[in-house]
Amino acid sequence: MKQKPEIVFKSTQEEVNKNIALHGFHIWYLTEKDSEYINAFTQGLQETFSHTDLQIVLPVGQEKCASIFHTLKTYISEGNRIETNQIHSGLLPFPFLAIEVPKSAHTQNLDVIRIVLPDSNGKFPHEDACDPHFKAQFN
Repeated sequence: MKQKPEIVFKSTQEEVNKNIALHGFHIWYLTEKDSEYINAFTQGLQETFSHTDLQIVLPVGQEKCASIFHTLKTYISEGNRIETNQIHSGLLPFPFLAIEVPKSAHTQNLDVIRIVLPDSNGKFPHEDACDPHFKAQFN
């Protein structure tokens, strides 16, 4: 028997609430048909730690996104901030650029900090010779 939409939503909301209570945040994974990119973002960092939620837009798996988000959540939970418009080193096994993305720029209706990762050669999207897949993080 097919569930009613409100039950599906309620179930999803229960999962979100449970994850926020247990971990301080929930991770959403959105994909579009025929796209290799994942739009992964957190919900709950603002409420739990007074920190802007995070986003990753890349062709990477959910496990990789979850690992990055959990590592950064630990850093945030210790009272630290992910500052935007700068490259961060030492928090992850690779440097990353943090940029502010206003809610008007995407479908989540959340202000987020996008975690921009370098390509395999260490190049960021704003640098020459960056892998085109990684350049898409600025779209």
